[in-house]
Amino acid sequence: MIYAVNGGDYLGEFFVYMDVQGDEYHFLSLPKMELRKVPKDKFAFAIDGKVLELIEKLPADTYEVCRSQYENINN
Repeated sequence: MIYAVNGGDYLGEFFVYMDVQGDEYHFLSLPKMELRKVPKDKFAFAIDGKVLELIEKLPADTYEVCRSQYENINN
């Protein structure tokens, strides 16, 4: 899933969902290709406040490119 960021510090970025670890969701930020960690409570607040807007589910090949970049950042 990819989300558009419509406000706040990351305005103009897109967050590609990668996984959840503990109380945080992990995203790959586009176009910066950086890891973004969002606490679950802030994620829910951002969705409710329309700061984050679900755009679409990415095609598998596009997601795999993002996933590879995410893995490179984490290692």
